[in-house]
Amino acid sequence: LALEEERVAFTEVAIDEYDKLPEIINAFVEEVEDLGPNPFKGF
Repeated sequence: LALEEERVAFTEVAIDEYDKLPEIINAFVEEVEDLGPNPFKGF
């Protein structure tokens, strides 16, 4: 895949921290939206 490293994230969450998932996902979505469209899309 032609992805910038900023567009990929690995986050480890303990089983008892499942309630933090929406916050983690929303923060990552905001980061990716700030990056704008993938410049490699269409290649």
